Amino acid sequence: MKGRVIAGAIVLVFLLVIGAACICLSGVPAQTSLSAPEQKTGAHTIALMPDEEDDIPLTDDTELAAFARGEMNRLGIFQNELAGAVPGDPVFVHSLDETRHDYYLIPFETDGFISVIAQVSIKGDVADFSSAYPRSFTTQDVVRPTREEAQEVLLENGYDGNRSARLVWKFCEQTRSSTCPVWEFARDTGDTIYVGYDPFTEEIRIYDALTEKTVMG
Repeated sequence: MKGRVIAGAIVLVFLLVIGAACICLSGVPAQTSLSAPEQKTGAHTIALMPDEEDDIPLTDDTELAAFARGEMNRLGIFQNELAGAVPGDPVFVHSLDETRHDYYLIPFETDGFISVIAQVSIKGDVADFSSAYPRSFTTQDVVRPTREEAQEVLLENGYDGNRSARLVWKFCEQTRSSTCPVWEFARDTGDTIYVGYDPFTEEIRIYDALTEKTVMG
């Protein structure tokens, strides 16, 4: 009888301990795990999720090429392409998507040809290292078509050349990658026309508008 009483007491104490633990745990808020910036590697592009570690203040003295090289070195990416490479002229791209920032495409050249291009986003007074990708073919052009090529195609197709030009990008049917912006040619009246490069057909194309992509694939 005495043994049964002791065993019952032990079971009761055990249940009380379990209940107290459950009450304590229920009072602890759920925690969200914090992961390191996601690194997405496509066939040739390494894109990084923006975070404060990849940001620097943007001032008149900021050297974006040096910043981009430093980030690639820190991450240990495209070291062969960077070896002996010198920075070329950066290309500014206007974002037509309100959810995305304007950005620079910064080329690094070896023997006069582009070996790797870094993308640095401009977030107000902050510059953010966004991605980098090597050139898989020999070229001196950061983007295709060049402004001269785009203007020539417009003239050949009967468009007047009295238009302002700027590089723009948004995710659309005409271009799905920020590495392939298009030229926007505009009149003072607000009339616009777009010229871009189709990498699948390797043709320079004229677009009346940039249409939203609604179907995946």
